[in-house]
Amino acid sequence: MKKHLLLFAIVFGAAAAFMSAQQAPGAASFTAAQATSGRGSYDQNCAGCHGPELRNGGAPALAGPDFIGGWSTRPVRDLISTIRASMPSDRPGQLREEVYLDIVAYILQVNGRAPGDQMLTVNSAGNVGAPAAQAGAAGGGGRQGAAGAGRAAGQGGAPAGGRGAAAPPATGVTVAGDVKGFTPVTDEMLKNPPPGDWLVIRRDHYASNFSPLTQITRDNAQDLQLAWVWPMNEGGTNQPAPVVHNGVIYLPNTGGIMQAIDGATGKIIWQHHLGANIAMRGISLYQDKLYLASGNRVKALDARNGKLVWDTEIAQGYSNSSGPLIINGKVLEGLGGCQRYQEEKCFMSAYDAATGKQLWRFYTVATSGNTPVAEACRRGGRPEAKQLMKRLVAQARARGARYKCESCHADLDSFLLREDARSELASLLDYSN
Repeated sequence: MKKHLLLFAIVFGAAAAFMSAQQAPGAASFTAAQATSGRGSYDQNCAGCHGPELRNGGAPALAGPDFIGGWSTRPVRDLISTIRASMPSDRPGQLREEVYLDIVAYILQVNGRAPGDQMLTVNSAGNVGAPAAQAGAAGGGGRQGAAGAGRAAGQGGAPAGGRGAAAPPATGVTVAGDVKGFTPVTDEMLKNPPPGDWLVIRRDHYASNFSPLTQITRDNAQDLQLAWVWPMNEGGTNQPAPVVHNGVIYLPNTGGIMQAIDGATGKIIWQHHLGANIAMRGISLYQDKLYLASGNRVKALDARNGKLVWDTEIAQGYSNSSGPLIINGKVLEGLGGCQRYQEEKCFMSAYDAATGKQLWRFYTVATSGNTPVAEACRRGGRPEAKQLMKRLVAQARARGARYKCESCHADLDSFLLREDARSELASLLDYSN
């Protein structure tokens, strides 16, 4: 009897250990061979846009907290179909099915998922899942032979591109300092930037890409000499668009690091590590804040010292490769990854520059219940909607279009209930010359 109990204990303990090594319930399975093959396929087809670390390129991150936050509870089938429908960007859907599956398996492994015995297929059940272990991800076959030891920060404590199981990099202000004599950026300065400033991407809201400074000319350009050098971090794709205010350069460095640098000396003033990739094509200054997009969030830092002021989620499952613009005290931001289908459609959104509160959304693809009139109803109620409808009809008529439903605009309820009127107005607005 004792022998039987001992044998039961050994078998039960082995079974418990085996079960604990498996994926969390609901997580899709893949094999180590798929992940190993996927690594090469990713490097060949995906790294150019998404970066060798899966999160430092111009395209949406495929690793790290932003990716896990948007995808961990979603079916792995959605991730497979999204990647197949949108990648590679120059020939989406043109790779073999097993190549897409291998790439997804590799993405899962880099994000801390351990391989199993079942192959990943297009019909696999289960979700993308969270990392198998937050402090020391298991599994092999990654860049350094372990899921947490190679590419992405936040997987088993290894930094992006690091060697060995080092601690994850610190986030927040990592170099403290203050910009001396900082002057707030006003609305008038955004409309007409001072000659020595470059406050938004392409310098102004006209995207002029032109500086009015005249100190350097064609006659003295040959006399220019190197004054200082500031390094960009290794890894990822460099597409920075720095901004300048009163001689201070604000630089979105790779690896999710924002820096303020003295333009005269090249010395760093402050540095903030966000822990997620920065949308490098577009940071903006307004009042005393620096605005940026990171993953599926828009954030504001104190331009004087780099401290986080506010951090607002835009939408689940999306990302950004371009940053915000500031207009009339509002932070305007778009979305990336809009080529895939999902219920929540892409939209432009605006946020209060002081608080980060979302003020409005504008969906760029109209759906049922998402028309200009319906939007007006949500914003200001029936009277505003009526006025908007009348104005749209007048615009259609001014273009020579003929609006048949003469009385519909007199009553909002009638208009909204009449599919023919609604469809006709949409047709007039969208297709008439």
